[in-house]
This record gives sequence, C-alpha cells and structure tokens, in this order.
Amino acid sequence: MSKLTRNILLLAVGLVTVIGTCLILFLFNFFKTDVNALSAGFLIFAEILLFASFFANSAIAVKTYTMQKIGLPTIATLYIIATLFCLVFFKLSEQTGSFRFQTALAIEVAITFLTVIIAAAIILFSDRVNKQNQETNEKRRLMQICEKRISDLLSVNKNRHCEPQLLFVLEKLKYCDKIGSTTVDERIVGAIMKLEKELSLEEPNADSIFEQLSALIIQRNTEMADSKRGGF
Repeated sequence: MSKLTRNILLLAVGLVTVIGTCLILFLFNFFKTDVNALSAGFLIFAEILLFASFFANSAIAVKTYTMQKIGLPTIATLYIIATLFCLVFFKLSEQTGSFRFQTALAIEVAITFLTVIIAAAIILFSDRVNKQNQETNEKRRLMQICEKRISDLLSVNKNRHCEPQLLFVLEKLKYCDKIGSTTVDERIVGAIMKLEKELSLEEPNADSIFEQLSALIIQRNTEMADSKRGGF
C-alpha cells in the first residue's frame, strides 16, 4: 500500500470516528450542560490528536524514531481514555452538581498539559536516540569504507607482491570495534590513501606505510578498549 493510499484511508477512518463520536454524544445529550459539553469537546480533541499522531508517524522514516512512532500514538490513546473517563464521570455526577465548569476545565487542562509534557519528552528523547544512532552508523561506516578500500587493493593483480600485508591489514580492520571513534581514525584514512597512491607506482615500496597502518589500528583498538572500560 502506497503512502498516499494509506494517508487517505487514515483520513477517512479519522473522519468517520470523529463524526461518529459527535453523533453518539448528541444522541446521549452530552452537550446538555456546560460541563458535559466541555468534556465532550476534549474527547473529540483527543481523537483528532490520535489520528494526527498517525499522520506524523507516516512521514517518519521506517527505520528511525522508533520510540516516537510507538510513543506518540500510545500517549494519545491514553489521553483518549482519560478524557473518556472524565466524560463519563462528569455525566454521572451532573445530578448532584459536584463539578462546576471551572473545576472541570481545570481537570481537563491538567490532563492535556500532562499529555503534552509527556509527548514532548518522547519527541526530545527520540531525537536524541536517533542522533546517537546516526553518529554510530557514520562512525561504523568510516571503518567499513577503509575495509573496502583495502579489499579493493587486494583484488588488483599488480598488488600480489604485497598480498600478505594487505590481508593482515584487512583482517585487523574487519575485526576491529567499529562502533565508536578515536583520535587516529582520520590518520588511518590518510595512511590508506598514501598506500593507494604508493601501490599505483611502477615500483612501489609500501613497507613503511603498512607498518604505520598496523600501528594505527593497534592504537585505535587500544583507545576503543579504554573508552569502553571508562564507560562503566
């Protein structure tokens, strides 16, 4: 199902739900008093918010903001339950006149305010988690690119004379901790660029570059291990 079709279907379901709710409220005289009309209005508002959260989620990439995609509809559903409870409770209390309009308004506003605060917290925390995930993916991608460039060098026939060194570096990169960054990451990239340039020569002499690369990868592994220990 395309996104447009899904949104049209979602809009249709939302309109039917809101219109159906309005008809039920009119049939059972929920607009008879100010207090009941107030609580009915907040219930309709809650339903609109629920479907708005669904529309917002449809614009979010599938693999990102998972917490937001789950959290917003959940908190909107809980808000509907809370406003529905208030609606029924105020309706049952109308005979005794237990609630004045100002009191009912204060209760509804308090529930709405709490819902907004929780929703904002979910959005902010989701943004933070997503940003951290993106940074982690970028850091992992850098080492993956380095690994691929060494693999590409290994596939070139004229580099067969240094195949053992290339395999050694490739294994080191393949099994290094890619989730994180260190002070030598850019130097590793620079060393690989130097290696590519050197191996493109007619008579390359890349022994010193291989030694530098090995030392940098060892240093990177040490820094990564130290950072992991420092995190506990």
